[in-house]
Amino acid sequence: MVYTDFTGKLEVELRHHRFEHLTENVRMQDRSEIAYFSERLKCTPILLDSADLGLVNRPRLWWTRINWSQVRTNPITKRPMRWTKVDNSLGYPWSCSFTEAGMACR
Repeated sequence: MVYTDFTGKLEVELRHHRFEHLTENVRMQDRSEIAYFSERLKCTPILLDSADLGLVNRPRLWWTRINWSQVRTNPITKRPMRWTKVDNSLGYPWSCSFTEAGMACR
């Protein structure tokens, strides 16, 4: 909560500047906690899991101000972005997974 207080005050003080966020946290089980951070950061979380890369199973929420509904191509590979389903039992707005073709999101 200290972080969201800090970023909120910073944005008020520097209101003529544009702020972007890339904030990571564990996959929260309580929707009210997710909503709290989303509101405070003015961001939407996506769910990513490092297991998609063959590493340990470590699902994380990442908050950004990217409008994922407008992302059509992978910015690195230039291939079409594929939106797929990963474990999304809590209904996160966007769930992403990594495949050989690159990142895929739903």
